[in-house]
Amino acid sequence: MRKFVCAILFCLSQAISANDFSFAPAAGIVISHPKGYHTQVGFSIGVKTMYSLSDKLNHFYLSPGLSLVSRGWKDYIYDINDHKKEWICHPYYIEMPINIGYEWNINNLGLLLEAGPYIALGLFGSSEIGNDSELKISNIFSSNLYKRFDFGYKLNVGAVLHRWQITIGISHSLQKPSKDEWQEINPKDFSYHISFSYSIK
Repeated sequence: MRKFVCAILFCLSQAISANDFSFAPAAGIVISHPKGYHTQVGFSIGVKTMYSLSDKLNHFYLSPGLSLVSRGWKDYIYDINDHKKEWICHPYYIEMPINIGYEWNINNLGLLLEAGPYIALGLFGSSEIGNDSELKISNIFSSNLYKRFDFGYKLNVGAVLHRWQITIGISHSLQKPSKDEWQEINPKDFSYHISFSYSIK
């Protein structure tokens, strides 16, 4: 784990010192849909970078990033009186993807295809069942119900026009997030996302 993070930081430092490095604030919508659970809409906001691995018009590139990401899920359970209640969980992560991509340039339009792993650190997140304040959990991580560390992979397609970029893709966690009292449930994240960014350099 430490070696992986060090490798990412080294790549970032090399990219920042390069002339063909670009930096872009990014924001988007995340639609989480873990298997067996209902859809929950969240967001992402952060920065992404692109470091060209070639000076050719069509080229491979490296694209690390760092974002605050809101994921989540929704389920329905029944109490002892057989009343249906909505169970909503909202975890928030700092996420670091590192994608390898290829860009095709057609006139002024660039087409992107990229994939790679991500690691994420859980910051905070709540759980609510109906309007019952006694069942509300203010932080699922500090309550030892959710694992703080997460990892998985991303697949994206996108387009670049001038300095604007749009990407659409999927994100799939490779780890069961729940533990201890929530050991019996497995809302492993699977998300669709759309992101917009504007390149500063």
